[in-house]
Amino acid sequence: MVEAVRTAEPVGDIATHHYPSDLRRRHERMRRLPEGLLVTGDALCSFDPLYAQGMTVACLEAQVMARCLEAGPQGLARRYFRAVGKALNDPWQMAVAADLSVPEVEGRRTTTIRLLNAYTERLQAAAAHDVVVAQQFMRVIGLLDRPTALMRPPILSRVLRPYSGGRTGNASHRTTTGQERRQIIG
Repeated sequence: MVEAVRTAEPVGDIATHHYPSDLRRRHERMRRLPEGLLVTGDALCSFDPLYAQGMTVACLEAQVMARCLEAGPQGLARRYFRAVGKALNDPWQMAVAADLSVPEVEGRRTTTIRLLNAYTERLQAAAAHDVVVAQQFMRVIGLLDRPTALMRPPILSRVLRPYSGGRTGNASHRTTTGQERRQIIG
C-alpha cells in the first residue's frame, strides 16, 4: 500500500472544500408534508465536519425512522419529522454553541450560550486531568448521553472545584503524566 501511494501520480489539482455553515431544515414545522417522502442525513441536518457528528446523527435519524415505520404508514411523515426534530435538538444545540465559542463566527450569543461556553471551557480543562469528567464528556459528544449529564451534581462538582494538580477519578483508568509516559516508553 505504501509503495502504491509513493509511486502514484495525481490525476488533477488538489481541491479544497470550504464548509459554509451548519444547516438544519425544520420539516416538523411545515404545515403540509408530502406523504411517503422522508428525508434523513444531510438533507435534514448537516454539521461542520469538524464536530464529527454527521454519521452518528444519521444513525439516530435512522433509529427514529425505524420506530416510526413500525407504527405504520398512517401519518408517517408528520410523526417522523416531529420525532426526528426532537432527536436533533441536542446535537444541534451542541454544534451551535461550539460554533459561537469562536469569536470570529457571526451569530447572536445569548446569555445561555455564553454560560454554556464558559462551563464547557472549564469542563474541557477538568477533563484533561479528571478521568470521570473526561469519560462523561466523551459519552455526551459521542451522543450516547444527553448534554444534561454534564450538569449532574457529581460532574458539576468536579468541573467547578479548583484543580490542585493531582489526579482524580478511578486510578485504574487515570491518564499518565509526562514523566510516567517517558518511563513507559523508555
